[in-house]
Amino acid sequence: KEMLKYECVAPLVDLVKSIPASLSVLHIEKSGGLPAEEVAEKLQAGLVLSKATYTYEMLEHKNVDEGILQYLNRHPADLLAMVAHRHGLMARLFGETHTPHLAFAVDLPLLILKNRP
Repeated sequence: KEMLKYECVAPLVDLVKSIPASLSVLHIEKSGGLPAEEVAEKLQAGLVLSKATYTYEMLEHKNVDEGILQYLNRHPADLLAMVAHRHGLMARLFGETHTPHLAFAVDLPLLILKNRP
């Protein structure tokens, strides 16, 4: 995975500051504990988002899409923003991407942020 860059989330940070709105960052963990390779990514995300006030939420769920939907059922939102990661051909072919499913599963505006190199 690529490290999150500020340029990716800048539109969201600007939106949150201009309204003002609250921002919740959700991480779905598939199994107990954060894998070592994701610790640096989490720290980088915290640094990138430090220009906005936000809460960090972690939810353990075996399915990321279902975890997001479960969270949204308990915590109503006005907008769902997701960071699109680059996926290889196999991931795209075998449905390991989350955005297309969630686009149809939620009744919210969906903001897709691309983390470009």
